[in-house]
Amino acid sequence: MDEQMKTGEPTASIRAVLHSRKELPPPAASRVTSIEHRLESLAERSDIEFVGTRTWCNRAPLHPCESSVRELFTEFSLWAESTGRSLTPFFTVRECYTTGETNRTDWLVLPVLCLAVYEGERLRAIYPHRRDSSSYTVDDGLELLESEVRPLASVGRSPDPDVWAISAE
Repeated sequence: MDEQMKTGEPTASIRAVLHSRKELPPPAASRVTSIEHRLESLAERSDIEFVGTRTWCNRAPLHPCESSVRELFTEFSLWAESTGRSLTPFFTVRECYTTGETNRTDWLVLPVLCLAVYEGERLRAIYPHRRDSSSYTVDDGLELLESEVRPLASVGRSPDPDVWAISAE
């Protein structure tokens, strides 16, 4: 645990935000509910705040793009670039036809699930992401958050530990 937390000095709050596609088949919707319960349970037994689930579309045209989707993608992309990680293949840009249009346009395809972790106002991690040849899932992000509540040895495989930890920096 962070020495700053042990001494009672103020620390920035840790917030988890789950992003999910609006329209999901029943198995995927059940998975979202399961992850929400896991985050709620974590919030009940720790200082981590589960902000809730925000929905987004399956895909959005890049130009013009809904401002909230564009802002999130920009924020997430800057995090990935600054930490040596990649959001592909989870977030992809594809050429698609637009209804009523004859030309193809670039669309941002969003993942079914995404976990964003903030410390104060600072984005600390996005799951899923890729680092070198390894991919880190939403479950990996949850394991890392849970490791702040229970010993890391009980988690098993390391969920990209240097990407984010309460004791970092």
